[in-house]
Amino acid sequence: MSYDKQEAHKSQIYAMTSVDNLLYSSAAKSLKIWNIETMQYISDLPEKIGVVKCMQYWKERNLLLTASDDKNVTLWSVVDLTIAGTVKTNLKDEIKCMELVDDKLFIGTKGT
Repeated sequence: MSYDKQEAHKSQIYAMTSVDNLLYSSAAKSLKIWNIETMQYISDLPEKIGVVKCMQYWKERNLLLTASDDKNVTLWSVVDLTIAGTVKTNLKDEIKCMELVDDKLFIGTKGT
């Protein structure tokens, strides 16, 4: 298998998650989607995003949740790669991790 280096991230990768045969990877202000089986670049999120530090896939809703340096969580439709919503937080520290349990979102920050 090979991949085109032109499509690779240009900086450090901060977060990754996989859904079926797709890999979502984030670096400085970019989030790319790859086919795991073929190692081919598929697309990237079309919107301007901050630095995504963590992400979580919500299978029941077919949403990708991303937490960026603005301390909010963006919900992306994985069907058409559009923003489906935003969860605004009043956190002092940036979000470091997220976990979905029974359709409830738990967020971890620097101090947790």
